[in-house]
Amino acid sequence: MSTMNEEKASKFWWPDVSTLDAAKQAANATVAAAVMIAVVTLGLVIYSVLQEPILGVTVWSTVDIALYAVVAFGMRKMSRVAAVAGFVLYLSSLAYQASEKGLQNPVMALLFISFFITGIRGAFSYHRIVKKSQQPASK
Repeated sequence: MSTMNEEKASKFWWPDVSTLDAAKQAANATVAAAVMIAVVTLGLVIYSVLQEPILGVTVWSTVDIALYAVVAFGMRKMSRVAAVAGFVLYLSSLAYQASEKGLQNPVMALLFISFFITGIRGAFSYHRIVKKSQQPASK
């Protein structure tokens, strides 16, 4: 029984990307992460503008929203650049936040880092599989 749970946990943290569908599904982890970050940030911006500033969020945080939206759009198109850019954007945001207020929630940070790494793996695997399928069979 524990072997099955370990296998599920392994697939969550390091999913298979060996097929086209699996690579697409893995890349969608980055889409989900980027959309979640953008939506939560939008909610915080609206609250900060209408009520009171919270968690250091200002109107300038709409730049983050736009960048994460571009990452999500790019990942829907299976862009390797968007995958890496999303990861770098998240890490830089995390580093800035940690330097200002300390790391608030390391578990959530690790979860999102995992999503972005999974997206990178999915995007690169997707393009590798497509390229391999377009090559003529060698004799």
